[in-house]
Amino acid sequence: MDSGYSAAAATAGGGMHVVICPLLAFGHLLPCLDLAQRLVSRGHHVSFVSTPRNISRLPPVRPALAPLVSLVALPLPRVEGHPDGSESTHDVPHDRPDMVELHLRALLTGLPRPSMIG
Repeated sequence: MDSGYSAAAATAGGGMHVVICPLLAFGHLLPCLDLAQRLVSRGHHVSFVSTPRNISRLPPVRPALAPLVSLVALPLPRVEGHPDGSESTHDVPHDRPDMVELHLRALLTGLPRPSMIG
């Protein structure tokens, strides 16, 4: 798993840098990972953001595409009333998108400006 970002990888070949933050459910994670690989196969760099546990459950990125896919682990904050380690829609309430927003903003502060966030 690559939790960092290489600016050189994103700029090589002039491709875009796309940040993908799928909804925390495998019905969204797997199609978004497929989208990430399709974008990378066209020369773009993708930062795929999800929780550490969800990233560890993803199928591997095709080896030829892996250098341009950064899997970025974004731990969710502890939420009172929820068990530790809540990392999926089964554990996180749908009416609390703000739980992820602050951590996503902090993450984006450390990355080069993305061309698109999906």
